[in-house]
Amino acid sequence: MGKKSSSLLIFLLLLQLSSKLRSDQQLPKSEVDALKTIAEKLRLKQLRYSNDSCRAPLLADGIKCDFCGSTTCHVTNLTFPNQDLTGEIAQEVANLTYLKELDLSGNQLYGSIPVSLGNLSSLSILDLSSNYLIGPIPASLGSIQSLKRLYLYNNFLNGYIPPTLGALTSLQFLSLGQNRLSGPVPDELGNITTLEFLGLQENLLSGDLPKGLGNLSKLRSFYMSSNNLTGELPQSFSKLSSLRVLSLHGNYMSGRIPDFIKSWTNLSTLILGFQNTNNPDCLYCTSLVTGHSWEMILKGPLPDISTLKMLEELWVSDLRNSNGLQFPELSTLKNLNSLILRNCSITGQIPSYIGDLSSLTYLDLSFNKLTGHIPSTISNLKLEFVYFTGNMLNGSIPGVLLNSSLNYGSSPLKLMDVYCPRKKLKYNSLYINCGGENIAIEGNNYEEDNKISAFHVSPKGSWAYSRSGDSLSFDSSPRDYIRNMSCGISVPDAPLYSTARLSPQSLKYYGLCLHNGNYTVKLHFAEIIYTDDKDYSILGKRVFDVYIQEKRVEENFNIIDKARGANRVFLKNYTAVVEKNLLEIHFYWAGKGSTYIRPGLHGPLISAISVTPDFKPDSGKISASTITIIIVASAGFFLLVLASLWKMGWVGRKGKRHDELRGLELQGSFFSFYQIKAATQNFSSENKIGEGGFGAVYKGILPNGMQIAVKQLSSKSKQGTHQFVTEVGTMTSLSHPNLVKLLGCCTEDHQLLLIYEYMENNSLAHGLFGNIVLLYLIVILFGSGYMAPEYAMRGILTDKADVYSFGVVILEIVSGKYNAENRPNHEIAFLLDMAYVLKEEGKLIELVDPVLGSDFRVDEATMILDLAILCTNTSPTLRPTMLEVVSILEGKKTTKKALYLGRPDSSGKFERATTLCDLSLSTQPASTSMEKTPELFSSYMSSKDIWETESLSVDCSNEIAEETVAMLKTT
Repeated sequence: MGKKSSSLLIFLLLLQLSSKLRSDQQLPKSEVDALKTIAEKLRLKQLRYSNDSCRAPLLADGIKCDFCGSTTCHVTNLTFPNQDLTGEIAQEVANLTYLKELDLSGNQLYGSIPVSLGNLSSLSILDLSSNYLIGPIPASLGSIQSLKRLYLYNNFLNGYIPPTLGALTSLQFLSLGQNRLSGPVPDELGNITTLEFLGLQENLLSGDLPKGLGNLSKLRSFYMSSNNLTGELPQSFSKLSSLRVLSLHGNYMSGRIPDFIKSWTNLSTLILGFQNTNNPDCLYCTSLVTGHSWEMILKGPLPDISTLKMLEELWVSDLRNSNGLQFPELSTLKNLNSLILRNCSITGQIPSYIGDLSSLTYLDLSFNKLTGHIPSTISNLKLEFVYFTGNMLNGSIPGVLLNSSLNYGSSPLKLMDVYCPRKKLKYNSLYINCGGENIAIEGNNYEEDNKISAFHVSPKGSWAYSRSGDSLSFDSSPRDYIRNMSCGISVPDAPLYSTARLSPQSLKYYGLCLHNGNYTVKLHFAEIIYTDDKDYSILGKRVFDVYIQEKRVEENFNIIDKARGANRVFLKNYTAVVEKNLLEIHFYWAGKGSTYIRPGLHGPLISAISVTPDFKPDSGKISASTITIIIVASAGFFLLVLASLWKMGWVGRKGKRHDELRGLELQGSFFSFYQIKAATQNFSSENKIGEGGFGAVYKGILPNGMQIAVKQLSSKSKQGTHQFVTEVGTMTSLSHPNLVKLLGCCTEDHQLLLIYEYMENNSLAHGLFGNIVLLYLIVILFGSGYMAPEYAMRGILTDKADVYSFGVVILEIVSGKYNAENRPNHEIAFLLDMAYVLKEEGKLIELVDPVLGSDFRVDEATMILDLAILCTNTSPTLRPTMLEVVSILEGKKTTKKALYLGRPDSSGKFERATTLCDLSLSTQPASTSMEKTPELFSSYMSSKDIWETESLSVDCSNEIAEETVAMLKTT
């Protein structure tokens, strides 16, 4: 008893001593300062570091320290996953030199990955996945020799995969999938012999798979799907004896499937095929050219894989063989639970041993050339999904399949026998609101199509649909294939696009009981699923084929590409020939595009379908009463038109128009029609510069050399005499330096003409930089630099994109330099790079045009430059609105509180930006300097009565501010 008490006492003393030591241990000041900066940039407002103690209550849950020293501790773990953080990753993270784990995954972080992370020599886990990070992967990460896990998937990273990653000789997991990485796969990755997981799926990687990857003897999972890879599997892959998962679908690979696959005896998942077949822009593609298309062919047969006893999932698609392929020998694969042999040119019968694969729950043998009957042994299986679509099977259906998700491709002609007996034709048009309710659009009633069954016939029997396929992850519901979204589309028929029907694989629509003849099939598309940044579905790629009357009319069809964005409408018309009173429209997913983002939702999608005849339907004879009604209606219409013409002044009111114009006391001149004809060369088409709802606009030259713009009322325009007189009166009463001057009008020979002063386009560009042709070539070849990064990188256009462009223009005005200038060695110097370098060095004032000398106020120039930096922030949410910009320029607001510097150096190449800055500062200003800037913008200044208020706190009469305000008001 005494010994136990002594032991307990010693334990309590040690515990108290340990607690005392911990409470006394201190974080180094450098780490405390780093944590404060990190918290600020990650917007962790709840964190306050008023003490440098390591005690737990003073640190966040995601921060851990070690307690190895007697008086000093260090931060070892920084983990804040799925916290909805919206800031940037601070460079100061590198000051936590003892950091072992950095996990910021599942947030909304933007900007680039700091190059300084390469200094974290103790780091073993780096997880920045599922954010909005842009720019390339820093090559410096290759110097973290202790790194074991690197997760960067689901971002917007671009550029090449750094070969330096091959130096990470301790790395076990490398996941870079679902980004925008391009170029070849580095052969240096084969040096990471410790690698167990390699995920590079859903990027833009191209070229052949490097032979060096065959050295990864410990590799278990290899994901390379949905890229632009070409060539064959290297022979060196035969050494991947530890491989358990291989996914290569959705590429441009060709050649035979190698026999060495049978040596991968540990393999549990094999996914091949689902080939992309149209890639005219692939720089690394070697292919068979057929006509004008590029065709990548993966050839059969499938090697003997009966030795792969561990195989659980076998998915193979799009195998080609001119003589057809025999059904592969799979009887030994007792662990197989998912089998897909789709579109593999397989002939013959389904083998009876299929019923002995007792673990099989998913079977897809669709789009082959299978014949005969379905073997009765299939009743031995507990199948959940069965697809035999597109074969030539016959015979009876085993009873067990009647209760499963069977689609064995029954003939649509049988539908005609039921719903159109004895060819009793009823219809010559169809309108279907796919996924939605009945709705009337432009006088046409689009029928509801909101059933969730795999097969449905409309109540009238005029059309039907058939859906097949299912999510390969088995987590889908039939309700997933009817979508109703608030898509924000602003078109007259927008309700058609708020709903859609989709299918994981195949979706067919049948038009029944149609009159034979030519029809126009109009397909309505809008991507309403892959749209939301928060669930990263912007990375989704929906790619499918479209067939009409069994003829492929679209291959690798991508709605977002065609419509140029999500939530945008794309319409396409096709001609269909109906010969047997039956129309078939088929949307088919061939395994391309995305498969990792919400599996099952990447298949074909359609918003609405309309079918109209190209012939005049037979409506029979016209009755006498109908003829009478037509005559009376025509007479009434003629009288109504005559009255309208009289009211508009075209009939019976020739002199009134001229009298009304005389009464306006027009300050300009009355031109004769002869003068205008001479000035415009008799309204020559070469002088025509525009066309509007009012009519055409022509450029002309008067005898005195003055250039004019002539606005001519179209004979089809609804604008009449009264509107013409009103416009003349309004334009005469207005006087403003920003409005084109009305010189006069002409009303002779039934003509309504307005004569304006001619104002040439691109005047601002000519004022800033004279050589507009040279500037245009620079824009075409090297990029303008005016485009906001969120639009350039992700295709997202917001109202803050113009603010970014405005900020760039401010920099051009103040500096007198082009935004993008050619430099030696084919370099491009961007003015924005120069500005941010000078800002970080505290020398932003050096950007002012040297032509001005000292003839400017430093505080005014600083205010304008700070505003430009604020407007060009990489994050659109941190930019001001244009209203706020005006307030800043007028002195109502200041940039000091709002200024947030977000350097757009996403590539991490700060030294390059500095070098280009030095190059630019060492050269003379542009050929057209800004020495005439005040004169230039004085012509654009608006009336100050419109903009000034009594609450102005700063006198903005200075040159730089007024010039910039004037530019804003005139753009």
